[in-house]
Amino acid sequence: MGPNFRVLIAEDDDDYGLLVQAALQASGWTSPVHRVSDGAAAIAYLKGEGPYENRTTYPLPCAVFLDVKMPGTTGLDVLQWIKEHPASGVFPALILTSSDEQRDIQRAYALGAHGYFIKPPNYADLKSMLHSAHEFSACCAKPAPRPAPL
Repeated sequence: MGPNFRVLIAEDDDDYGLLVQAALQASGWTSPVHRVSDGAAAIAYLKGEGPYENRTTYPLPCAVFLDVKMPGTTGLDVLQWIKEHPASGVFPALILTSSDEQRDIQRAYALGAHGYFIKPPNYADLKSMLHSAHEFSACCAKPAPRPAPL
């Protein structure tokens, strides 16, 4: 994956967020990976507001990984925001969560999630899952054109 395929991770568990970042890099993702700790920060990042207004430092992502169960603004809330603001960009929004509740899965897909992944039980499985996502993206996915400012 080239340097233009940027990833944003919204994960409230710092240890798991770092684990996902490490697994992405170990899986072959060479592009920048930015992480935020909650849904409100993910929306601010996508809007380019507050600490994320410098698009050179915080470029729009080409893929977003969202945890469903975050305090305050959840991953589902972020999906809702993305759906309501199509000018924010066109990119895969993937759920990476421990929730296997049917209502969360159905709601995520209804809001436009491109995939719903249950957090694997160990690093090797996480790395393997992200490696498969990387291979798919390298073959098929193309970064979206930059949208007009919001």
